[in-house]
Amino acid sequence: MFAYWLSGWRPWEPLPETGTIYREATTMTMAGIVMGQVGAAMAWRTNRQSIRSIGLLTNRLLLVGIAIELAMIAMLSYVPPLGEIFHTSPLGFWHWLFLLIWPPLVLAAEEARKAVLRRS
Repeated sequence: MFAYWLSGWRPWEPLPETGTIYREATTMTMAGIVMGQVGAAMAWRTNRQSIRSIGLLTNRLLLVGIAIELAMIAMLSYVPPLGEIFHTSPLGFWHWLFLLIWPPLVLAAEEARKAVLRRS
């Protein structure tokens, strides 16, 4: 919905089913899933321990996986032949800024759950 909203769509209007706005929304959906999974991957490395206790950047293989995920979503967004196949389009600055919220949000939510679990 954020991509639609950035393009001028408002809740009382019908959602576009084709065109650039639709492709941006499709790309945002895929990128949003990836960004949520980045946060989840960082958070779910342990069941009870805090990320501070094990270190945020200690699993190099996980970091390589995250880099590959981000490269793939960038390719789907910015390589025109892939955009045609997957019906995606390039994302702008505000799209990426919005997407950057999700990994720390997911990580913080899981860290809060772990903190409650450790106290009980």
